[in-house]
Amino acid sequence: MMRNGWRQLDAGRRGRRLPALGAAVLLAAFSALSQTAKFVLIDADGLGHGPYPMALDSTILDGTFTAAFRGGASATFSATADNREWGPYFFTNQASLCIGDQTYEVLLTTAEFDEAFAAGADTRHLAQVMEAAVTNDEASAGIGLIEAAKAGHARHRNTREVEQALASLAKRAAEEEAMKAAGKVKFEGQWLDAKEAGRRYAARMREQGFVQEDGKWMSPDDAREYRMEKARAAARKMAEERRQFEQNKCRRCDGSGTIYFEIRPAPVVVGQRGSSRQPDLRIERPGVPPKNSKYAVERSACPDCKGSGKRQ
Repeated sequence: MMRNGWRQLDAGRRGRRLPALGAAVLLAAFSALSQTAKFVLIDADGLGHGPYPMALDSTILDGTFTAAFRGGASATFSATADNREWGPYFFTNQASLCIGDQTYEVLLTTAEFDEAFAAGADTRHLAQVMEAAVTNDEASAGIGLIEAAKAGHARHRNTREVEQALASLAKRAAEEEAMKAAGKVKFEGQWLDAKEAGRRYAARMREQGFVQEDGKWMSPDDAREYRMEKARAAARKMAEERRQFEQNKCRRCDGSGTIYFEIRPAPVVVGQRGSSRQPDLRIERPGVPPKNSKYAVERSACPDCKGSGKRQ
């Protein structure tokens, strides 16, 4: 009796474990599926949205809805704004479902589809880049645009069109280099002499009301402010140079590096033994030479600063 009781209890435990085990297996299978499976929603206009991962909770349609997958067989869609729900829908390939006020068709994707989808995106990107590159004013710049797009979108399939565009741009680039070597400048789609191009450009800027200051074109108000700021900067520079000069100048020659001497004749002294003459007097005059002096002036380098004018 006790043995049968244990058997019944063990059978009950196994019975309770089986649904839990089945749920765990199903969850594991769905987790493995969600790592690879994706889907695309195609609207009534034929425009595809996605691909989106088949995760437990996947945000779709620019974040306006959330897709909740349960068991990998059905999905419920809830609006992000007000949490209203649509579904559940049986989720199979080409299934038709309604989300909000729109109807979509489901397209389950594979690795091959993802590869083709990426190749199509790269092809469209290269086509857009080529359209901009062939109309670029500089052919070399257009070549750079296409080469950069090729490096970042290697799955493009319009290789023939890309090579043709590159060949055409290379021919244009060679012609442009020849023109530049001849001293020509491209202005408004024409190759002109640099002087003529500069003259036309200046005329066009003046027609638009611009003025030129130090080789730069600017509006009259900006030019006025530019001149004022330039004058202020020059005044600041001059004041700083004067301050540095006053701080570092030689005190004896006042920064000139030169000493001037007035040569004043000494008086003749008459004594019992006759007359005698003393050496002439040398009166030091630093800085600028004396003006309107009645004496001879002698110029000499300042002995303190050795003629540099700077404090030693």
